[in-house]
Amino acid sequence: MNIVGRWRTVLSALVGSALVFLNVLYLFVGDGTVWGEYLTIWPPILWAYAFLIPLLVVCFAAGKRQSVILFSLWALFLGSTEEWASLFRSQENSLHVRLDSARAKGSAETAEIGIRLTSWNVSGTLSAQSRCLEFLAGYEPDICLFQETPDQDPTLEQGNFEGYWKGFHWLDAGDCGILSRYPLKPLATEPVGPWPPVQIVSVQPATGSTFLLANVHLAVPSLVLNPLSRDKREYLVRRHKERVGQFGRLAKLIQAQMAETGNPSSIVAGDFNTPASQWSLDPLREFLSDVWLIRGVGWGRTITNQFPVSRIDQCWVTEDVTVASASVHRADISDHRVLLVDLLIPRN
Repeated sequence: MNIVGRWRTVLSALVGSALVFLNVLYLFVGDGTVWGEYLTIWPPILWAYAFLIPLLVVCFAAGKRQSVILFSLWALFLGSTEEWASLFRSQENSLHVRLDSARAKGSAETAEIGIRLTSWNVSGTLSAQSRCLEFLAGYEPDICLFQETPDQDPTLEQGNFEGYWKGFHWLDAGDCGILSRYPLKPLATEPVGPWPPVQIVSVQPATGSTFLLANVHLAVPSLVLNPLSRDKREYLVRRHKERVGQFGRLAKLIQAQMAETGNPSSIVAGDFNTPASQWSLDPLREFLSDVWLIRGVGWGRTITNQFPVSRIDQCWVTEDVTVASASVHRADISDHRVLLVDLLIPRN
């Protein structure tokens, strides 16, 4: 074998090994370790794009067999690390018939309470007269969860809502806020990470019937430009422990409120700043389900609005809550897309 042929083999082996390594990292390690977090916090589709150019260069110089192997590894990585099922899933009409019936007749006449909920990081642009509420009114939600809201917005605090929003209740918690058709009762809460406390409320959609609702905005993973520096590594280790720990603390906080209030039905939604497939969310998986994996339809990524590559805006529910559908909608007002979820909650 001549020197050119050897270099082809070496480059092919390097690219192939890197793809296999990343695949194993995403599937079996995730953000469970510091370096796992540093590499897998990036959406897999970005790695796929990054590998595409060197892959084409190597395959152009390599033989047919090597090219087939490398592109197969690339396709395997993209196929096994991204959530493709929602692209082939359709809404179940029977569930939406139940949902529409529950919302139209009112919960007093049905065994279930139909709730349409949105979660949206509005990047500080929310106002009662802004395009945010005008945009959301078209979806006719019952409850809107907002993150990065402007603090003490005077228009919202006055509660003088008009049009579709007439009669809605606004509850501000600083960074997070909830706009609800139904009365809200704030519950005891605390910070689970370096950012403001989780917003937890009891929602009363009908007399004698309540459910628990948590609006979250969690800390982002840390990124440094020189991870080989000792100081930077120590910083990454410290921040990794803090960020991963917030999910366990969030789970304990929600479970404590469920036990104290006697509410079996619970919804946790908001900006998690971590892809839903990551290992760090395991404490939530012990008693909650990711609605997107159940009934998500379409492309579920929410950030960024123009180039959605990561599903960090999520909704999780207890097993007694029926998910009718979940979808993501583009809104050029913020850098996040809107998550819309239809739920059926049993009366209690």
